[in-house]
Amino acid sequence: MTFNFYALLITIICFMLGGIPFGYLIGRLNNIDIREKGSKNIGATNVSRVLGTYWGILTFLLDAAKGPLTLIGIHYFFPQLDSYLYVYLGVIIIIGNIYCPYLGFKGGKGVATSLGVFLYLFPISTIIAIIVWITVFLSTKISSVSSLSAVVIFALSNLFDIGAKYSIHDKVVVFFVSALILFRHKDNILRLIKGQEKGFKPN
Repeated sequence: MTFNFYALLITIICFMLGGIPFGYLIGRLNNIDIREKGSKNIGATNVSRVLGTYWGILTFLLDAAKGPLTLIGIHYFFPQLDSYLYVYLGVIIIIGNIYCPYLGFKGGKGVATSLGVFLYLFPISTIIAIIVWITVFLSTKISSVSSLSAVVIFALSNLFDIGAKYSIHDKVVVFFVSALILFRHKDNILRLIKGQEKGFKPN
């Protein structure tokens, strides 16, 4: 598909839908600004710490669902798109989550939304990453360690074509997203190095 009005329109749609800040909206539903509480992040982990496990899980599910639901909608309304373009549109959705257009381009860390997007696009390697996340979280109770471990395993499984044959486009895209998520966790990484990262305590 050549660059044209529809390409720009689809890109903007994916960016704007990916940027829906469910954590922030759930905070407002509970009469708080989640950006002023806890770690000040709008993601599911901080929502859980501030508002409780129920709201954190709901935030996670909504952030994860907006990826595949957006791609399914794009496929329905624009069936002529080449299949490989959905990988790039998935990245736009994730970028929208990380650089939320509704909150001054400050959003979440992209983990839940990446999970939803890649579960739709690359189910086998994503399921492997989910198993790693669960295993590491049960062992450490530290969400950032679980997320970082899952991201690395997902990138490696894609790199070595575990479970499927990936194109060079897929490998480049996954590397970019993985690097972006790791960058968004730079503060967590520094706290881990210093032994100051807090574990998750449900309430």
